[in-house]
Amino acid sequence: MTNSVYDAREALGARLRELRRRSGLTGRALAGLAGWHESKVSKIEYGRITPTDADIRAYCEHTGSADQLPDLLATLHTIDAAYVEWRRILGTGLQRRQQKALKLEAEATVIRDYQPQIIPGLLQTAEYAEAKLRRGMEFHQAPNDLDAAVSKRMERQRIPLPA
Repeated sequence: MTNSVYDAREALGARLRELRRRSGLTGRALAGLAGWHESKVSKIEYGRITPTDADIRAYCEHTGSADQLPDLLATLHTIDAAYVEWRRILGTGLQRRQQKALKLEAEATVIRDYQPQIIPGLLQTAEYAEAKLRRGMEFHQAPNDLDAAVSKRMERQRIPLPA
């Protein structure tokens, strides 16, 4: 799943956590009111699971935040749509995703990238890129277009640098 989907899910969880805290409820108390297992609140609030519409409605009902319901549901549906789009892109193979990155990078005037655990794509060797892409392909069960994806990632490194 793309980082933006994870980030959006975490941001939604943080909003829900803030609503719960402002209402004075503990996670355990909210879980009890909603009829959930205690760990569900934590998993939602820290973005480990995506809440359902019913979960969002329960948060709003039990925290007295009914006015937040339309916005929270819209956020949830946006996250769902982004995930579906990500799966659609991966369903055609990894090369297409690399092509999209190539286009974005070629149009950029400034690129800032912080990757604390992996080498950024623009700096990867073919062998490193192959290992990373193979892992992603297997994890996401994407079609095997590994050679084409690695080739496209290496092509990304040939973007012209601004003067």
